[in-house]
Amino acid sequence: MAYTMARGYMLVPKTGEDLLNSVSEDPFGKTLAADFKRLLAAGKINHYSDFAAERLSKCIRKMGADPEPFQNGIRICYARTDIAFFLLTEGGKATSKEQLVLKVRKILADPDVYPEGLIEAVANLLYPRNSSDEAQLASRVILRSCLAQAKMLEAVN
Repeated sequence: MAYTMARGYMLVPKTGEDLLNSVSEDPFGKTLAADFKRLLAAGKINHYSDFAAERLSKCIRKMGADPEPFQNGIRICYARTDIAFFLLTEGGKATSKEQLVLKVRKILADPDVYPEGLIEAVANLLYPRNSSDEAQLASRVILRSCLAQAKMLEAVN
């Protein structure tokens, strides 16, 4: 929820009031939105993955583990979920899988965060069907496998 909220807010800028209205009457959502606004105003969020990583780190601390050795890895793992998101949003504008991969590579240009092979592998999973359900599933698989590779999941188990 933290990642989706922050990505939606930062990709399509909204007012703080819009953000609070988007979570309706959900107490957790309202707390999350207020926390996001506070950190954004304080200049502690440069990318929406920063907020999701911060929230996950907070949960890890509550579980008694130290997330600091994994902080950058957590941020990168959340950022990589953008691959499925942009393959989905750009999919209707592409005439082929190759064109789609090229478009997404231009959007997600940092090869250290978004390896070309990973973009292509996710495109192979999603193209041509490219449904939002499949993109959400791919995002979850990317996040979990990335966190597992970073040994993050072992730290909290």
